[in-house]
Amino acid sequence: MKCFVSRSSELWSAVMAECASMSIDWVCEPLIRTQSLSFQLPTQSFEWIFFSSREAVHHFFQTNPNLPTVRYGAIGPSTAKALASFAPIDFVGQSADIAQVAEAFSQVVQAETVLFPGSQISLRSIQRVLREHQVVDLACYETHMISVVVPECDVYIFSSPSNVRSFFQSNILPSGAFCWAFGTQTAQCLLKHGCQHAEIFEDLQPAQIAHTIKQFFNR
Repeated sequence: MKCFVSRSSELWSAVMAECASMSIDWVCEPLIRTQSLSFQLPTQSFEWIFFSSREAVHHFFQTNPNLPTVRYGAIGPSTAKALASFAPIDFVGQSADIAQVAEAFSQVVQAETVLFPGSQISLRSIQRVLREHQVVDLACYETHMISVVVPECDVYIFSSPSNVRSFFQSNILPSGAFCWAFGTQTAQCLLKHGCQHAEIFEDLQPAQIAHTIKQFFNR
């Protein structure tokens, strides 16, 4: 079995280790790259900073910003793991369904104001559930697509909508190929590009991803 994943082998190593007993030929290839943008913190006050990706955490904190005392949120466990190196975490999304995460976060935030560091092409999924005056957007990095011709595989795993869009710029999905998506937005992007066999990982912890993959290949 040949399996593509839109992540580097370094980021996917824990999953590969969990699947070491299986005969899987992994093709690990990120299809996007990110680049830091210079930014200044907004003059508007805010009580929260919410991160929607590990990249946002990396690009935001590498400038060592002088931050006020705030609370911190992360869209999921992977982002929270990156954030934990820089700040205490007050909210971590626990669902692959972004709409559920957004609703849960809005209940915690109530009427407070939130800073959202992110990409210049952010889908703003969390922001949309808050009132306009509660949202402070901050572009701290750019997302660029990489043109990569991916060898034909049996299974394709996509970690973000940007990776999906980049894939279809240079590739076509083989007929009958099966796809997994990190979250509902990535799955929806796959559907828009004609994928007919896509499922969402319910848990993005490496052990649980590996368990799902093993179940699929052993059925």
